Amino acid sequence: MKKSIAIAAAAVILFGCIFAAGCTTTSDQITGTWYSSGYFDDKYTMTIDTINADGTGTEVTADISEKKYESTFTWKNTGNGTYILTYDDQSTDTLTFNAEYDTFISENFANAITWRLTSTQESADKAVAYFTEATWSAEGLFYGYEATALVSPKADGTGLAVFSYEDGEVEECPFTWTYAGTTSNQNACFILTFEGGDFCIYSLDMDLGFGTASTDVVYFKND
Repeated sequence: MKKSIAIAAAAVILFGCIFAAGCTTTSDQITGTWYSSGYFDDKYTMTIDTINADGTGTEVTADISEKKYESTFTWKNTGNGTYILTYDDQSTDTLTFNAEYDTFISENFANAITWRLTSTQESADKAVAYFTEATWSAEGLFYGYEATALVSPKADGTGLAVFSYEDGEVEECPFTWTYAGTTSNQNACFILTFEGGDFCIYSLDMDLGFGTASTDVVYFKND
């Protein structure tokens, strides 16, 4: 009997929503995919957060160690544009949302602005073409050694990074990549996973022609 009543009630609500004006489902402003970069525990770090409407979320982080860190969390809207994230290890973070710029500031991620990542067919095509129709070069510390790097991504989701070290050693590292989205200030984000498990997040400024990586080096576009 209780089951029949519940089904009948659900049907009434469903048809009421179909025919009654204003019966819609809304998502919280914080739901979506977000990108941030800055210094955390004295390490340059890049993070991509996926915040779900059901109060859960996932976080993927990369830093100079070139390792992938993943965690899950729950979130709560505490009002006035403030949110509390509680991670699986019971640590917390406080986010303050800026509706004007569609960004938020993390209490734990000092001096870093977190940008919303969006992906339409048009933005994806533009970002992928920008990333794959050129090579990218950088100089800096790789695996703890000074080297130059040449990164050559391909449109099929693969690529090759060649590292040339000061002692003359040359190392070729195949990788796969995925597009994560583009921010409102035209930074396209990509996730690179190398054979052997090394992991890196790239943020490419499509207006200025350079990019930063979670390895704390700057890559320049070679046309």
